[in-house]
Amino acid sequence: TTRGDAAAASWMFRRALDRGAAATRLCGCPPRYRDLRALLDALAAEAGVVSTNIDDLATRAGLDELQLHGSTGSLQCDACGVTWAADADWPPADCATCGKRPRFNLPTNTLCEEEVVWTEINKAHRASREFLAAAAGAPLAVLAVGVATHVHSLTPELQLVLEARAGSGDRTDVAWINLRSHDGAVPGALELLGDAGATVAELRRLAERPCSEAPGASKHT
Repeated sequence: TTRGDAAAASWMFRRALDRGAAATRLCGCPPRYRDLRALLDALAAEAGVVSTNIDDLATRAGLDELQLHGSTGSLQCDACGVTWAADADWPPADCATCGKRPRFNLPTNTLCEEEVVWTEINKAHRASREFLAAAAGAPLAVLAVGVATHVHSLTPELQLVLEARAGSGDRTDVAWINLRSHDGAVPGALELLGDAGATVAELRRLAERPCSEAPGASKHT
């Protein structure tokens, strides 16, 4: 592959990313992300949302999402360090401060290396490590919602977290919410197999119902 071919492929990929991001912004946030936010609110637990998604859907649902693989929703001027939201225009506007071409916070082998900047990605990785450090010595519950098991998914990171916490004697309970089994990739996980959106909606319903309606609740006042 020549540099010219790589540059052309990179340009086409950037355009596809931008169109996809614009379409996502127009379509709004899918209900499953709103249900997930409501579920976490109902549980009233200190929670973190970590994903390898790049579409900002969880963020637009009001979740404090750490996107370990970057985002199509932001551009950055590497020279100025300024980050701003991407819009539907193509090509994206140059930096308003210095006039240089912006870059994606989105590492991929389809983009040319000089088109990638790591600032926001590194922030997300640092924040996720800080969250895990704060959870040391305390039980941790993980909802693995719609996570794949291949090497580019969150599963390898989850496996490392489980191993590290087990080595420290910390308890970690995992609920695997997916159409497919993890097939042993996450030993000990509770599998809730089926449509992830429907499962999260049902968990939200159960978490939000009054205590008097819970199974085994006393009917006496």
